[in-house]
Amino acid sequence: TDNQNAFTRLDTVLGEGGPAAVLDQLIDSLESQDKHHELFEALKMKLRHGLGLPLRYNDSGDELDEAKRQGLEEGLIEACRHVGTRLLESGKLREGWMYLRPVGDNNAIRNILADQQPTEDNLDEYIELCLQEGLDLRRGFELMLSHYGTCNSITTYESSMYGQPRPNRQIGAELLVKHLHQELFENVAGHIEREEQKAPTGTTLAELVEGRDWLFQDGSYHIDTTHLSSVVRFARDLDDPTFLQLAVDLAAYGDCLDEQLQYPSEAPFAEFYPAHRKYLNALIGNDVEEAVAYYREQAEACDPYEHSTIAIEVYLDLLARLSRNTKAIQETVRLLPDNLPTTGMAPSLLDLSEACQSYEQLKQTCRQKDDLVGYTLGLLNSQKSPQD
Repeated sequence: TDNQNAFTRLDTVLGEGGPAAVLDQLIDSLESQDKHHELFEALKMKLRHGLGLPLRYNDSGDELDEAKRQGLEEGLIEACRHVGTRLLESGKLREGWMYLRPVGDNNAIRNILADQQPTEDNLDEYIELCLQEGLDLRRGFELMLSHYGTCNSITTYESSMYGQPRPNRQIGAELLVKHLHQELFENVAGHIEREEQKAPTGTTLAELVEGRDWLFQDGSYHIDTTHLSSVVRFARDLDDPTFLQLAVDLAAYGDCLDEQLQYPSEAPFAEFYPAHRKYLNALIGNDVEEAVAYYREQAEACDPYEHSTIAIEVYLDLLARLSRNTKAIQETVRLLPDNLPTTGMAPSLLDLSEACQSYEQLKQTCRQKDDLVGYTLGLLNSQKSPQD
């Protein structure tokens, strides 16, 4: 009956107000029934009618004058925004994103998501938008950890953070380090309390395991050791000393594990946990010279033609993160062959030159490599630099 009344109302409105009024009535009716996809079509019909175009106009608009073409584009974006927002607010997240993606206003979409509490029905969609679409990485990883646990979160981190800039990777790494450290600390403390009949007093894993070799007898461990090694590896991206210290503590625990549980890795992290402790401690500001010397030795021992440039790149990146950019430039020229591709782990010569505002080495290297574009960048940037 309601549908029949809606049809009758459209007939009546046509006689009273003409086609424009019919389209407004159609939109109102679809809005009230939450028929979002039909609403989008109605909004497009209204837009076309207002521009004097056929109601079913589907061409690209290339033949239209500039004002009409711009009006069509802006109107379509606004229709996407309106319908997408309604869908998001109603909990239909993936469908809403389909409309909102062309809008490009990710901040507005992020704010709408922040006001939503994911449900059992749309949790996976919520996480997908947060992580795969990059709308809210922190919220996405929090939900992954709380609903799907460490293993799935690590797998998701590996896939969704591949190729992402370091600040993005840091978000998930911080949450994983904090989560795993808390779980491991509770497990170790619980083991000690059961054996010693009293709660231990240490506040770090290193303190808990000190003098208690029996914790690791017969290959014992207190958390999935593949999870431990993965999270310690992720921690190399961290900058915040609070999380770095937790990661150092995880590596200290890992260093106590049976050798069969300390999985081999490639240089410069072949000695996985000791090498990571050096690296992470240096980022905090502890034993910096020792770490720099260690990773320089690892880089110099690497044959980039036979193996890879990873050991060299880790060393160069460490220098840059310690704000030793001039030294990093010198070592880049000394250690990295010109004709080998790199992983992108280390900053480029241009990045390093910009960091220390010195471009002479960059220009010289670009001359040798016949790189006109790089040379021009160095040449023009050096005009602003007092050091060149």
